[in-house]
Amino acid sequence: MNGTKQMPEDEQIQFVLDKLQQNKAFFASQSAKSKRAWIAIRTGTILISGVVTVILGLKATSWFSINTDLTANIALVLSAGATFLAAVEATFDFRWTWINYSLTLTKLYGLEDDLQYLRTAGDVTQENLDAVFTELSNTLEGVNENWTKRRMREGGAVNAE
Repeated sequence: MNGTKQMPEDEQIQFVLDKLQQNKAFFASQSAKSKRAWIAIRTGTILISGVVTVILGLKATSWFSINTDLTANIALVLSAGATFLAAVEATFDFRWTWINYSLTLTKLYGLEDDLQYLRTAGDVTQENLDAVFTELSNTLEGVNENWTKRRMREGGAVNAE
């Protein structure tokens, strides 16, 4: 070796940038969906629980004349709805997915920034391009590993590996 740095082809750099873009788009979309789902379910649960409390509170007062059987049935149906929403939240854990995908997205932005910085400085070597691609692969593997561990733990298969 003569001490010169091996420079990657532009196609290789573009390949890594395209992979970063594809994954950023995916994780941004999934993060936003998970956030919306978590907010909707959490808000729905809070609102339904509040309405049930008000209905049962009104039923207990003497100044508000209302059919007590009807209010009890409405409260029962609404509380079942709140229980259902809580079960959906516990099953799908949209909050965890939102946070996990948001953290992954932040890492992907950082990798893209690093590569773009090196590219604009004209200092993209094969070694640092390989390092960025390896970090991208490790990041994606880490997300899958986190997801798998979480699902295994929830399914009772903690020691299965």
